[in-house]
Formats: sequence, structure tokens, C-alpha cells
Amino acid sequence: RGVGSALVREGLEVCRAAGHRIVVVLGHPAFYPRFGFSAGLAERLSNPFHEGEAWLALELVQGALGGVAGWVRYPPPFGAGVQVRPVYRPDRDEWVRMRTSLWPDDSGEHGDDVDAFFATGTFRWSEGLLPWKVLVAERPTDGLCGFVEASIRPFVDGCTTRPVGYVEGWFVDPDVRRQGIGRKLVKAVEKWAAAHGCVEMASDALLVKAVSHEAHRAVGFEESGRLVHFRKRLERSSVEAADHPLVTLRLTAEQVELVAPLFDAYRQFYGQPPDPDGARRFLAERLSRGESVVYAVIEGGRALGFTQLYPSFSSASMRPIWFLNDLFVAEDARRLGVGGRLLRAARDHALKTGAARLALSTAVTNTTAQALYERDGWRRDTAFLHYEYELPKGGG
Repeated sequence: RGVGSALVREGLEVCRAAGHRIVVVLGHPAFYPRFGFSAGLAERLSNPFHEGEAWLALELVQGALGGVAGWVRYPPPFGAGVQVRPVYRPDRDEWVRMRTSLWPDDSGEHGDDVDAFFATGTFRWSEGLLPWKVLVAERPTDGLCGFVEASIRPFVDGCTTRPVGYVEGWFVDPDVRRQGIGRKLVKAVEKWAAAHGCVEMASDALLVKAVSHEAHRAVGFEESGRLVHFRKRLERSSVEAADHPLVTLRLTAEQVELVAPLFDAYRQFYGQPPDPDGARRFLAERLSRGESVVYAVIEGGRALGFTQLYPSFSSASMRPIWFLNDLFVAEDARRLGVGGRLLRAARDHALKTGAARLALSTAVTNTTAQALYERDGWRRDTAFLHYEYELPKGGG
């Protein structure tokens, strides 16, 4: 009796003695949580076998999973064969190589596109097609042998439902074709699209690409129509204004590098010493644990400003409320409407989540921020006095 529990406890002690900080397991969701394992902690860790409540993780060191995302690689025989997983930064060069093979006419831009994806979660030319998913096929030895890029489009010609999952790019290295790898990539991205409410998946291929037509039919696609595309070049003056459009994004924990310098500058504005590593770590922990929401305004892959919202509740209305705790705009990006965009993003988020209200506080001397808030429709609270009680450091 209790042999299984004893084995788990002994195994965890062995892991601690070996200096491991994180343990993952694919097991019964009613058994492993008694040892501290949690499906929530494993949400940002991918594995080749299973998703859901049976995939669990445990922090042997508190906070070890803060800001951590990745792919759990199993040794043979468990991880035998080509595995499909999300793309990560170390895959950059291999991903660029395969994109260049698929789209050789755009070879000079693939590095920039890939870097933009890792920085913002989207591509430079595609902000309107969020969300995106990029999966890669990993060889059993080393390196990659295929990828699929997919988006959720609001509508697609030839489809009868909305939204629609869309295969934007799909490639398998020639030496491993006709081994089911392309099918595995498409099946995985279909599952992702279905989780976003899609009931149809669409794609496209050039008329002259007969091999691509055959590959699509082999995985279940059917031809829905053929189009002739037209284009017209605009005057340069019309294009220049759209060269670097401002984009407002909700950030994930993987994207904290984008705003960490701004967050550190924001803290320095309020008298704190510089701490770029601490700023990066703090944001990653908040986002990975779902303890805050961060929006940023991006231009050409650079963050111009950000706002961070913290969740709370109103007992009187019995509804959620959001505290707009942080808002900061880079000095050279002020008076460009960045602050207004961030306030609109915060307001839209509060409305979508059914919140009763937004609340914020700012320094009495920060008249610039006060003017921005009041122009945006915020009203100063004159009915309540707000108090703070400063606790000693360390909680002692």
C-alpha cells in the first residue's frame, strides 16, 4: 500500500539532489497533484504526446517556471520519430532556411520576418491576421525538417463559416517527404484552429504548383475555386505613411523583451534604481501566471509605449474591475497618440471581460499624465479618500 506514492516522493528527492528545478509528468490528474504537480504550471511547456489536464509540472524551486516556455524533448524510445512542436528562438536559422526554400523570391526578408515574429508574435506585414501559430517538425537526431505557419482569418473566399484557420505556409524537406510529416504538421495546426472556434481550414497554392495541389488533397483539402489576382502600384507619397503603421498588441510572457526596457525606464521615473534583469523577470512572472495583462504599441518591431493592468473585484457590484497600474510612453514617441491608443486598449479589454470599471492612480505632480487621462474621459475621484499602509520589507 502506498508504494506508488513512495516511489514518487523518492523520485522527487533524487531530482532535488541532482539540482533540478522543474519536474514534468504525463499522468493521472487525480494522483499527481497531491505531490504539488499542476496542469496550470505546464501550460506553456509543450510535449509530443498529450495536451490537457494529464500534462503536469512541479516547481522544485519556487518561481522556476516564471517566464519559462519550451518543448520537453523525450529520449528514445519515448521520443522516437519526427516530432511536431511550436517554434522557439533557437530554431531561427533552420526556420529561415526552410522559408527560403519555400519562398526563394523573398529570401532577403525571411530573417527580418522571423525576428519580428519572435519579438511580437506576428509578422511585419500581417498585424490584421492575428492570432498566429508556427509549428516545426524536429528530426530525431538534430535539426528541423518541416514547418507550417497558420493564422486565423476573419473570412476566406470559398468558406461558409467565420473565422477560418488558414495555412499561410507549409513545407517539408525533400529528403523526408511522403513519410507523413506534412500530414502531422497540418493535423496539429488544425487542432489549434479548432480550439479558436474554427470549423473550416483553408489554404492556397500557385496554379503552377501541381505538387502542392496534390499534397493538399492528400491531407483532406478540396479545391474551392481559382482566382486571378490584380495589383496597382500607388504613388510613393501614399505608401510612405503606411511604411511603419502603429500596432497595438497584447503581449505574452515570451514577448517581455519588447517592453522590458520601457518598464525599467518607467520604474526609474518613479525613483527606482535601474534593474533591467529584474524588470524582465517581474513582467515574465506576472504574464506567465496570468496575474496581469500588458498591451504595447509597436512600430516597426519597436515598442513605443505600454500599459499594465492588474485584475481585482468590486464587492458592491459583484463584478471584476481592472487597475491600470502602469502606463509609459518612450520620450521620443510622445505626442504621437500612443498614450491614447493604450488607454483605448485598456478600455476595450475591460469591456470584453465584463468589468464594472477601470481605476488608476498617478503622482500628484504628474500633470502631463493627468491631462491625458482627463482628455480620454477619466474623472478624478472626489468621493473617496485612498490610504496606503506600508509593510516592512520581508513581512516581518
